[in-house]
Amino acid sequence: MIYKFIIGVDVSKLKLDIALRLDSTNFEMRECLNEEKEISKNFKALLKEHRLKKEEVLVVAENTGNYTNPMTWALIEEGYNLWIACPNQAHYSLGLIRGKNDKLDAKRLADYGFRHDDKAKLCELASDSLISLKYLNSEKELITKQKTMLKGQLTDHKGYVESSDYKDRSKRHSKTLKVLEENLKSIDKRIAEIIKNDPQLKHQMKLLKSIVGVGPKIALEVLIATLGFRKFPSAREFSSHVGVAPFENQSGSSIRSRGKTSKRSNRHIKRYLHMGVCSAVHHGKGEFTKYYERKIKEGKKKMLVLNNLRSKLIHIMFAVIRNNTAYQRDYKALWT
Repeated sequence: MIYKFIIGVDVSKLKLDIALRLDSTNFEMRECLNEEKEISKNFKALLKEHRLKKEEVLVVAENTGNYTNPMTWALIEEGYNLWIACPNQAHYSLGLIRGKNDKLDAKRLADYGFRHDDKAKLCELASDSLISLKYLNSEKELITKQKTMLKGQLTDHKGYVESSDYKDRSKRHSKTLKVLEENLKSIDKRIAEIIKNDPQLKHQMKLLKSIVGVGPKIALEVLIATLGFRKFPSAREFSSHVGVAPFENQSGSSIRSRGKTSKRSNRHIKRYLHMGVCSAVHHGKGEFTKYYERKIKEGKKKMLVLNNLRSKLIHIMFAVIRNNTAYQRDYKALWT
């Protein structure tokens, strides 16, 4: 769909800078608090003042994490076309730019939306269950990092500081670690409750965990990232998002190299997929192991083979959800 008007929004913690693109040089600028009611009121006033219809307008903003939520709740629930663009994609598409401030960034996002409105991916609200799971999962990651840091300190300092000082610190850290462990158990319990009480998520988790190499953690990460497999239309697109889809690097006769994966990707999920693939290869005798051993014998590089398996794992996950069928471990078509 081609939109008649584009609105660029720069989102910060406290406020939104809004830029309605009238033409290449003229913008209607507004500023409002980053609160759901204020955002709704300002957008209604802006559209009324310029006699615009919601279906004619595309709102473009960058993902700024939780700070984007009030705008997302306000606009999507009221039927606006909202595109939460990838920050890297929007930034690099503008080429060499000079200067930076919130109002200027809003204008640049409006220009970006005007040039690429045919590629817009309209945002949709995740289910309440997925929103809660995402929030709980991020909290779990934070606590896990704190645990690792405290345990690392105890290990690194032992034998290198005064015994009495180390003993005091060890007691304090041990108490903290106990509390952190209790919090992790509480989070895991809450995650399990949410999934149990959501029939669709419960079924999708069951399908995903039927796949060799996919445990509860990977299944949860993928469900959150894909909004329950509604955000990405294909396995190939999700593979590109997590950085396992290689792209050709060739120009004329002088520049030619093997396909490489992008570094501007979701490395968090990529890391979990790698762990799942390694587990499937080294702790099983199924298709993943056979594929890995065969390709290594053919002279393929280890990381290339593992990356191919990460991609295959993603395709299998999308297939079981699409077909609504648990993974059949004897199926051979994917292992050519």
